[in-house]
Amino acid sequence: AEAQLGTAKLFELGEGINQNVGEAYAWASVAAQLGLAEAATYRDYIAGFLSGTELAQAKRDAQQYWTEFGAPFQK
Repeated sequence: AEAQLGTAKLFELGEGINQNVGEAYAWASVAAQLGLAEAATYRDYIAGFLSGTELAQAKRDAQQYWTEFGAPFQK
């Protein structure tokens, strides 16, 4: 979960990758689903920077990422 949150922060800030707040939201969502409370707070903060359309896409991306990268590692 820490790695997913770290990825979210990199996307938010555009450090080493293109800045993408939607991607930040999606990765923070995965971290939150893995049980990291800090990630849920961060995800909710990030949502405030997205339009309704962007947020809807970020939520779809989060579900896809969860299926591919989160669920297999859930304990």
